[in-house]
Order: sequence, then C-alpha cells, then structure tokens
Amino acid sequence: MNSIDRPLRCVVIEDEEPIRHWLCERLTEFEEVELLGQEGSVSAAYRLIVKTRPNALFLDIKLIGGDAFQLLQQLKDNQVPIPPIIMTTAFDEYAPETINHWGAYVKRYLQKPFVENWETKLRDALNALLAANEPISPPASPVGKNGFFFVKEGASLHRINFEDLLWIEVAGGGAVYLITDRIQVKWDITLLKILEQLPSSFSQISRDLAVNRDKIIRVDKDDRGAILPWQGKEKFLGIGDSFYRDLLQALNVGK
Repeated sequence: MNSIDRPLRCVVIEDEEPIRHWLCERLTEFEEVELLGQEGSVSAAYRLIVKTRPNALFLDIKLIGGDAFQLLQQLKDNQVPIPPIIMTTAFDEYAPETINHWGAYVKRYLQKPFVENWETKLRDALNALLAANEPISPPASPVGKNGFFFVKEGASLHRINFEDLLWIEVAGGGAVYLITDRIQVKWDITLLKILEQLPSSFSQISRDLAVNRDKIIRVDKDDRGAILPWQGKEKFLGIGDSFYRDLLQALNVGK
C-alpha cells in the first residue's frame, strides 16, 4: 500500500524513548498507518503536529517539559486542528480531566504496559481512529419536542427545562452541576456529554464552564467574563482565553 493510500497519518508523542520506539515499530506493521514522526517533549510535539497535520495521535500524558494537557491547550489556543487521540498512560488519576476537557478528541485509552496482546490492543485503537476519521452526517437535534430532560440525583428526579438552565459548572473532583435560578443539580456525566444533549444555544466558555448564551446580559471585555442574572443578582462567569473568540462569534459581536 502506498503512503497516499494509508488512511491514518499518525504521530506518536511519548517521553520514554524505548516505549516510543517500540510503539512506532509496532504501528508500522499495520498497513493502514503512515507514521509521520515521533517526539517526547511538549515543544517538539507541538512543532511536529503543526508541520505534519496528522489525523491520528498517540499521546502520553506525562511529557518532557510539561504534559499532554498543556500541548492540547497550546494547539487549541493557536487554532491548530486537534486530531483524534489514543491516550497512552499508566496514570488513572488524570482520567477526570481528560474526559471533562478533552473527551471530544480522546477515542481510546491504551493502558501501560501494553506489550501483552499488543496486536489486539493496537488493532482496537486503530479501529477507533479509523471510525473517528469517517465523515458523519450532522446529528439530529437532541432537544426534541419537549425542551426538557430529567436528571437523577440520589433518590430524586429533577426536571430541567432547557430555557431555565443558566450554566453548567465542573466543581472539585470532576463533579458537574446544572445551575438554574431555583436549583443546583449534580449530574454524574461529563461536561462534554452534557453539551451533546443541549441545544446549540449553549457554549463552553472555559475548561470548567458552559453557559446558555440566551441568558447572557452582557460580556465584560476587560475582565473577560459573561454576566448572567441569578437569584436577583448578577453572576460573573470567567471566560477562558481560548474560548473567548468563539463565544463572541456565537453572540455575533466583535472583539
């Protein structure tokens, strides 16, 4: 198979050189893979991704000079397309941040050590990357006719109307809360998964916050915040630098 026919153009980012070389060697045994390069540091990985524009990324969490999250944030901040990712790690404690902040990109975890049954593990990972690169039709709106959904919290079921929902917030330990003017409901689901269920009037404005744009009464450009009415007062919600431009575009206002 010629390189032009190989559907997966992969980059491997791993700080441990023996593991990195081993993984690269194994990947080249799959005919659908074109290996574009490998690096071990945040800075070198960023340059490689910018240069090669891969459509598949094998990414370790701990890197030389930082971590995977810093690399992904740098790509996002500079509007470099982030390809579908296979996360390679031995550290389970990073899972909540990965899921909440980068779950839209991470398609599979490859748990270290992965030498045993490596063919099966890599085949599953590559299948996930191939599926992620398949063109898909736009999904139907999840809102439906009713415009509300129910959230189970303990022994209670809370009805949440889309139009009443003000913002969603990720708190300590990865807990996600839905905020309306009258209640705050904890939901055991990631922020990204929640956004998939909401209408397009909701926007993520930071790693830990998403807002109902229809409820924004103004944007504080000096302090980079969205102001919403809440319980008779004004609530300030900080906007992350990498989300600011997208929010202004969604609101159809200038910088």
